Amino acid sequence: MIKLFIGIALTILNYDINISGHVIGVFPHFLGFLLIVLSINELEKKDDAFERVMLPSYVMLVYSLAFYMAKSFGASFYLESHVPYLLYFIQLLETIGTMLVIYFVLFGVTHYEHRLRIDVGAKKMQTMWKVLGIGYILYYVGYMTVLMYGGAADPSNTESLAKNVLPAFMLFQGLNGVKNIAVVVFIFMLYKLTMKLKSRMD
Repeated sequence: MIKLFIGIALTILNYDINISGHVIGVFPHFLGFLLIVLSINELEKKDDAFERVMLPSYVMLVYSLAFYMAKSFGASFYLESHVPYLLYFIQLLETIGTMLVIYFVLFGVTHYEHRLRIDVGAKKMQTMWKVLGIGYILYYVGYMTVLMYGGAADPSNTESLAKNVLPAFMLFQGLNGVKNIAVVVFIFMLYKLTMKLKSRMD
């Protein structure tokens, strides 16, 4: 179960290091999906409902690996400079895929709960999943706002930057903070759920 916890945590934690245009993800999302696949292989033996996780997990494993490699070779730096909306769309797709995988994991846990008539906290996690989704929506709204105002502003006009880009950037930072809080709370609750699930399955 610890593999499942670490796997999901890696898929939703995000921190990049930029080295001369080469973006290195500190939390490799593809490694998270690999751990999810490995843990689901074990959980399938406990409940068939976990089978639904496999296909989206494999798809996201390939997708996130390709995106990680592209960022490492400088593709995201190029896209951010030349086609920022495409980079936005690629990141958005990764987030949607991640949330879908987590949804199917929680579906499997909920089914396991109902079948054995136990309570490991799946209902609370479903609610927190929705909160996390709202956090991501706010984040991408802020991100899009920065792209819109940043693209319309004249870089040589400091007054235009102060009136448009700076407020949009501050809004984005605030919404990003809300998303990060939701991520931290989700991970904390996920740890409690996986430990309860582990004790029931052992």
